[in-house]
Amino acid sequence: MECDPISAQWADAAPIIEKAQAMRKTVCPDAKMKALIVEITRVVDHSVCPRLVECFLVDAHGRVHRFVEKEAIVSSTSVADGALPAPGVIACEVESEWIDSGGRSLVRATTTRPWGVESITGGSSFVVLAAQLLEI
Repeated sequence: MECDPISAQWADAAPIIEKAQAMRKTVCPDAKMKALIVEITRVVDHSVCPRLVECFLVDAHGRVHRFVEKEAIVSSTSVADGALPAPGVIACEVESEWIDSGGRSLVRATTTRPWGVESITGGSSFVVLAAQLLEI
């Protein structure tokens, strides 16, 4: 099944969003943080704590970006192997927003801020559909 970041399957991200909002309120109570919706596909390493998980982000151009990150960075709860794939989020900062020639609302977001997250190829700036962002 292909990942559709706008579909109802992302409604399960609510606990992740709630935890991120609580953390944000502790650090900077008046700020709003943005997050990219990702799909957690597998646990990469069970031997470390927190576990390392693999996540995917499909950008506005259809390119797939792979991340290997601590589970606690992308999910507020431990994801059971049997529940994969599962929704997750990566906190980001919006760099710019625009409407493309096809009428799509696009956003360039960096995952370097606030938590220093990069894809496995070192990428940290992504053009995504505005609908792939959540405010947390």
